Amino acid sequence: LRRRARMGAAQSPEAQHGGSSGGASGSKIGGWSLSAALFGGERPALSEEARERRRHIVEEILSTECTYVDSMRVLDSVYMKPLQAKGAHHGIVDDRQVRVVFNNIETLRNLHETFLRDLTSVISTWQDETCLGPTFTPLCQLFVSVYAQYANGYALQLQAVNHLNETNSKWVAFLHACEGSQEAQHHTLSDLLIRPIQRLPRYVLLLQDLVKHTPTWHPDYGNLAVAAEKMQLVTATVNAKAKDAELLLKLVQLDERCSASSKGGLSFVQPCRRLVECVEVKKCNSKSKSTKPHSLIVCSDVLIVCSRDGKGENAQLRFKWLSDMLTTRAEQCPDNSTTFIVACEQEDKHLLKFKEKKRGKEEARLEKEKAEKEKAKEKVDNHKVEKVKAEKNPELEKEKEKVKERQKAQKENDKEKEKTQKEKEKEKEKEQREKEKQKDNVQKEKEKEKQQKEKLKVLKLLENGKASNDKNKEKTKKEEEDTKKKAPDTPQEPKKKPLAPVATNVGGTPMGAIITKFAAGKDAVECERIVSVINNASADAVARKKAWDQALLNKGKSAAELKELDGCALM
Repeated sequence: LRRRARMGAAQSPEAQHGGSSGGASGSKIGGWSLSAALFGGERPALSEEARERRRHIVEEILSTECTYVDSMRVLDSVYMKPLQAKGAHHGIVDDRQVRVVFNNIETLRNLHETFLRDLTSVISTWQDETCLGPTFTPLCQLFVSVYAQYANGYALQLQAVNHLNETNSKWVAFLHACEGSQEAQHHTLSDLLIRPIQRLPRYVLLLQDLVKHTPTWHPDYGNLAVAAEKMQLVTATVNAKAKDAELLLKLVQLDERCSASSKGGLSFVQPCRRLVECVEVKKCNSKSKSTKPHSLIVCSDVLIVCSRDGKGENAQLRFKWLSDMLTTRAEQCPDNSTTFIVACEQEDKHLLKFKEKKRGKEEARLEKEKAEKEKAKEKVDNHKVEKVKAEKNPELEKEKEKVKERQKAQKENDKEKEKTQKEKEKEKEKEQREKEKQKDNVQKEKEKEKQQKEKLKVLKLLENGKASNDKNKEKTKKEEEDTKKKAPDTPQEPKKKPLAPVATNVGGTPMGAIITKFAAGKDAVECERIVSVINNASADAVARKKAWDQALLNKGKSAAELKELDGCALM
């Protein structure tokens, strides 16, 4: 290798003049490339087909990047900037709506303008050994942060645009004017907003195609392979974050669809909560043998049950109850394959907490109103005194004394009124609490009776199913014995295992406090899928709880401290 390098240095005209070819042509030894030293003084030449294909792919990368940057410029300068500037179009939408609709378009424009400059500087001097991979790899981490932010807000963007199209006529006229401009070239706003979502997969396809048509001895082969892998990881992470954002938006929509009076201040959206699936089922009534449409909102930490009024995605919901996923289990009924049972422990602590918060807020509001009224009275009195001073009335002292006496009398009257009002409010609150307690006790007793009856009925159904299974087993045994006597050499059919009863515990916690029966239409496969969704969510919650407890134990937390931190177990 050294001999060949010396020969190359002696024969190279650049070495004789003391020059060296740098840039994108790879590593050089005495004016000749390392590949030339390895392959006998002459580097392997690319075939015409590979050379043309590589040039075509590189030109496509550059041309698509130019069109993409142009679209970002149109979004920024034609659509967004006129709405932000104080001009003819100012006031069509407010600043908050502009931020929601256009998200971080300006950041994307600046990022890709610099990227386009780097691409043009590399591709303008394109040769067979030019390296394109190093221009992609440094930007992968930036792409993750910038495109994740855009993907998280994309669903809200479309929702805001549709809402403005339906309600704001000035907005519609502004869009038509922008689409007819020379820069926009009749591209609609929705067409331009979706381009950042489509750009990352396009990079992956182009880089993978370039790797295929690059030989392994090429100096850019490793860089291109690394860039393709990193860009694929970027698209995967951005898509995952976009999916999480879409599920969060769906949970927010479900929360808005649910009536506020039925929730009592409860919010479905929580920091550590993730929506798994919303399933439409029918609740089976054992007394009337009728069904009522319900929605099971399966989340990572709770199961929320709501009744549904109407059909479709915009049907109104009414909150019924929720249960912790740690104590929730579902199973198909043995007598009917299209129905399933949900066994859980219902929790209504959240509702009580929110009601208490509401009462505290109302009391604070009443106190503020009283203080404001007192301040207004004092201002009126001071204004009267100042008027008297300005007129220089000789009876000023008498009027001052009268004003003071009136103020004292008013304060005393106000104090007496406040005392009487407080006493009355306290009495009313006591009466209301007693009435609420009585109502709650009566409702609890009725619910307990209903639950016990439903449990007994379900248990009877299960026992009847077991009894029928036992009878069927006895019949099959008799038939098998008869067949053995008649034909002992005939092969026996495999026995069918009976369906397992409802589980008694999940994750070491007792279950079966509440048993509710639901129907999943006429499809047994759909019923099995819903049962598996609920059970998988419960198993995931148990696994997260165990991992959380183990992590706290490793940090030296005691069992009492673990109970206090139980609310954070599903983070």
